[in-house]
Amino acid sequence: MGRVGEVEVESHTTASFLSALAEVPTDERKVALQVLCASTALDGKLCRRDRRLVVAAYHAAGFEEVPLSAVNELARGLSGGEGIADELLDSLV
Repeated sequence: MGRVGEVEVESHTTASFLSALAEVPTDERKVALQVLCASTALDGKLCRRDRRLVVAAYHAAGFEEVPLSAVNELARGLSGGEGIADELLDSLV
């Protein structure tokens, strides 16, 4: 177990997420990737750890290409107060 802020987190959480991602239906997998990308971009930047997680999630979901430029664009938009455009969200999957 590790700590994130004041919350204890089991260390296999990421591995469990990645494993489960491969098992869910395609539509749900796409939504999970969109939510993951939006959540990593909320603070307006994509740190190295977030990038690694996004890449691992896309690969676990069966995608060969990872749209990191779209995720970075999403982060820039959120930091500028633009919100999330539907076209950009769609470009993530």
